[in-house]
Amino acid sequence: MRTYSSIESEFRRNFGELSKFSWCDFRPSSNGNLINASLSILPLAFADETRDKAWNEFCRIWLWLQQWMTSFDEGDAIQVVVGFPRDSKPSGQIFKGQLKVVDLQKLPENFTVQIFSECGGSFEELFNWSVYTKMLKPI
Repeated sequence: MRTYSSIESEFRRNFGELSKFSWCDFRPSSNGNLINASLSILPLAFADETRDKAWNEFCRIWLWLQQWMTSFDEGDAIQVVVGFPRDSKPSGQIFKGQLKVVDLQKLPENFTVQIFSECGGSFEELFNWSVYTKMLKPI
């Protein structure tokens, strides 16, 4: 039997040390757990490259979570966040999305923001890309 702890271990193994997986039971005010899966990425030399990398990781996490659908409770909701580490420049969240577990199976392999929303998800792009080059100090 898969548990949230085993999913957490596998998540960390697949996404590395800059990833986090947690859950919190919100019953009786909701029908299940809020599951949080997050990943920090390091900035690349250009904003568009970094944004593409963040989007690819956002999608990769959702598609990876699909294999665990039978381990989640039917009333669970999942939140995925991809952003920069807190101690880096720039820092902060880039993308944040929430989706109910019952809608997770609707996501196709190559989904877009529009398709994510059509599947029942909520999506936010939180990073101000116009200040990216001012903050970035490429290696």
